[in-house]
Amino acid sequence: MKEKIFLVDLDGTIINSSRGILNSFDYAFEKMGVLTPSKEILKSFIGPPLHDSFGLYFEGKDIQKAVEVFREYYSEKGMFEIEVYEGVEETIKTLSESCKCKLFVATSKDDKHAKEIIKNIGLDKYFEKVVGSSADGTFSEKVDIIRYILDNEIENTDEYEIFMVGDTKFDIIGANKNGINSIGVLYGFGSEEDLREAGATYIVEKLTDILEIK
Repeated sequence: MKEKIFLVDLDGTIINSSRGILNSFDYAFEKMGVLTPSKEILKSFIGPPLHDSFGLYFEGKDIQKAVEVFREYYSEKGMFEIEVYEGVEETIKTLSESCKCKLFVATSKDDKHAKEIIKNIGLDKYFEKVVGSSADGTFSEKVDIIRYILDNEIENTDEYEIFMVGDTKFDIIGANKNGINSIGVLYGFGSEEDLREAGATYIVEKLTDILEIK
């Protein structure tokens, strides 16, 4: 039986970051002088790269400016307005220590904040590496982040059974395009319909359920 490697999404999978992210979007739109979209629209921005979401409302240099303003609030307050989902630490610890699986964080959140969050919540000791997006948005798509980990952090990928674990269709699509398994979780920001339509290999209600996948 092949050893397992898990690439784990951050927002909506490890942490419930909705309060901090929504507050950061509110701050950014207000500072940019643009009417803030509805909460339902803003919730759809949790998961995709920031540059893609702001690109729906801004053009050119204003997109980067909006991202920078968003990160002003996020760096000071938003990144601390989070909760670790129930069962996450238990699952991550079991996978790392008991199952001897290699673990990576694969997130579209910017690399600096992703690393700080994982350290602040005390899970950094379980992960081989945290890989997030670049500050300028040139490296932010989940498919590219997964590919980077496969190409640069894992030797002889054929020797492992590799899973991408996430809550949105972007995690599933990224996994499928890179030829690895995917596990969609139902407690995050995505929908079961989107996860199924994207072609998730497995769908689980809670993170601890992945311990039962053979």
